[in-house]
Amino acid sequence: METGRGRRLSRGMLPLLAVHAVSEYCRRERKPPITAGLLALNTLIYLRPGPLDAILPSIDEVWFNPHLILKHRDLKRFFLSAFYHMDEPHLVYNMLSLLWKGIQLETSMGSTEFVAMVAYTASSEIPSPVF
Repeated sequence: METGRGRRLSRGMLPLLAVHAVSEYCRRERKPPITAGLLALNTLIYLRPGPLDAILPSIDEVWFNPHLILKHRDLKRFFLSAFYHMDEPHLVYNMLSLLWKGIQLETSMGSTEFVAMVAYTASSEIPSPVF
């Protein structure tokens, strides 16, 4: 459900995600900060609260489109599209997946190596211009 320019209200799935994420996070001896930060960032971008709504581009400006990325070298679409979600079920499904995989990987690898892997994975998939 959207309000205003692009701000959204929860239909009930986000509170369930929050409860699940907090319970998973709290029961861990070692708290994975990168995973928690990625969950929070994705949720904030989806909800677009207060001043973020004016700063963040709309989903139409960042949806993943290889043609526009290559033709116009629009790398904003490449990097930001991963943080945008069409609707609440899309966000919740992706965040539950990130929660499960992120906790496992960050706990086994360590936060420094995990964030390096996330950054490398994102940067290694940058499309190169065709000459």
